[in-house]
Amino acid sequence: MAILNSMKSGLKNGVYTVDVWAIEYRVWNGKQIVVEKSKENLNALRKYFNELGGYFEHSHLSTDSNNKDGYALDVVFVRTSQWCKTREKFPNGTNCLRKDKTSRIKDYLLPPHPYQEVKDADKRYSQADQDQVVYDIAQKESGFFVDIGAHDGQLYSNSLWLERQHGWTGLLIEANPDLCRKIDKLKRHAWRLCACLSSTLKKVTFIKGGALGGVENHIDKHQLNMLDRTDKVTVPCFTLEEALNVIKTDHIDFFSLDVEGAEMAVLESLRDGLKSHRFTVDVWSIEYRVWDGKHVVYEKSLENLNSLRRYFNEIGGYSEHSQLSNDKNINDGYALDVVFVRNEMYCKRHDELPDGTACTFL
Repeated sequence: MAILNSMKSGLKNGVYTVDVWAIEYRVWNGKQIVVEKSKENLNALRKYFNELGGYFEHSHLSTDSNNKDGYALDVVFVRTSQWCKTREKFPNGTNCLRKDKTSRIKDYLLPPHPYQEVKDADKRYSQADQDQVVYDIAQKESGFFVDIGAHDGQLYSNSLWLERQHGWTGLLIEANPDLCRKIDKLKRHAWRLCACLSSTLKKVTFIKGGALGGVENHIDKHQLNMLDRTDKVTVPCFTLEEALNVIKTDHIDFFSLDVEGAEMAVLESLRDGLKSHRFTVDVWSIEYRVWDGKHVVYEKSLENLNSLRRYFNEIGGYSEHSQLSNDKNINDGYALDVVFVRNEMYCKRHDELPDGTACTFL
């Protein structure tokens, strides 16, 4: 139990995952099984995995034919999500809860409000002209966006101008329940998901903090020092595929990603979907700069930028378009956002990719 307890935080927070466990719990005194102590060990293991969540007890293994509680040698626990990827039922005959999971996301996903006429539809809210840059690239009316880290739906929004001025709709994702309620009051013509995105976690601890809030285990230490660490909330997590299945779309014209340090975690949850073309994204604007309250944390910002470049190089089919800043410094490590474009989309409107390479798409 000491070893398991040392791993609990990492398992709960998704630092690492384990699909199958075989754990020896039987106690032997040299002559016979110490049944009471063995049962105590087994119950401690059951309590641990119940608290951890996301696992079920699969079976008991024994060196003889007796695999009853307290007599078997090992107990086996299996990660539920991994088991249900390839099976319809658990060993006890219970159905895997795929349908229930889909209905569960609907508890946190609200459909769009009707379009509303507003007097200042042409007002832009983004910090570094992200909305205008994206529109210039996409050259499209009535597009579809995903805006994760949507805040209150208006402050620093990279999607509100596209929605009001150019008839776009999309999906707003915000983990902070307080900010979700503000989004709802705005009555935007977009789906709203009050949750985090993850392909491995069912829930995370979120530290509130307005525009600086974020998932506890991903916030940079420099930014963490500016937050009240006691103001936390547990929020559910879903995959992007689950949301897109409900919305019934598989193409995203613009993906705005601003999640205060969790950018790579979100992108990793999207890797399989992008590689398999389960969904496509034409334009990305991703905030990578780290701010400690007074200065840009250059080394960490540059590290983030290079991680993003490496990711899109591995995904393939994307080019870095530009960097955007809310001041005049767009050098590596100092700009606010980096923009990536899907080559196939870009070459429909241009003869060359952003780096000057000739387009080869027909």
